[in-house]
Amino acid sequence: MYPPDFGALPKLAQPLLETIQIAIVAIICIVAIALPVSFLAARNTSPNRVVYRLSRCIISMVRSVPTLLYALIFICMVGLGAFPGILGIVFHTTGALGKYFSETIENVNPNIVEGIEATGADRLQVILYGILPEVKPLFVGYILYYFEYCLRTAAILGIVGAGGIGMALITSIRLFRNREVFMILIIIVGMVVLVDSISFAIRRRMIGLKT
Repeated sequence: MYPPDFGALPKLAQPLLETIQIAIVAIICIVAIALPVSFLAARNTSPNRVVYRLSRCIISMVRSVPTLLYALIFICMVGLGAFPGILGIVFHTTGALGKYFSETIENVNPNIVEGIEATGADRLQVILYGILPEVKPLFVGYILYYFEYCLRTAAILGIVGAGGIGMALITSIRLFRNREVFMILIIIVGMVVLVDSISFAIRRRMIGLKT
């Protein structure tokens, strides 16, 4: 496998870009779904017990199926490509992120909520001005972590035909292009390390602003 095949870089640019695009679209969809559902699945913000139980049940159900299995199911439904990969990541990760969001909301200091309610604020105002400012740093941290997860998963899902650099990886493995395989692995690791460094900088800035 050594040395890596740097000559393969030009043809790997498009699969790498597709992997990044899959992760970005997936995390946007995940947050858009998980955020409102998490407030319904949190005991202190859910409108009633039925909605709370139903929301928790949905979160548990969707995250119980592995992302790879979702991807295989959606590939059978809509064919090969990036779209089933996005759907697979969204379905599983929405449940996981929704669980973390809802548990964070439930752990908010009740005195803050009671203080805002004492001013005559309605439920929406309590969420906007009492709960969200408290959970924002943790929410950002969870979102950044799961964006890294989406990147790693998008790279792997290509192995089953769900687009991205994973398809280039499995093709190189099957054709015994070992130096090219090494180059792809370097790209994947470098991509994750870069995103992790950016995430760390953002989290540190968020904590600094809070304190």
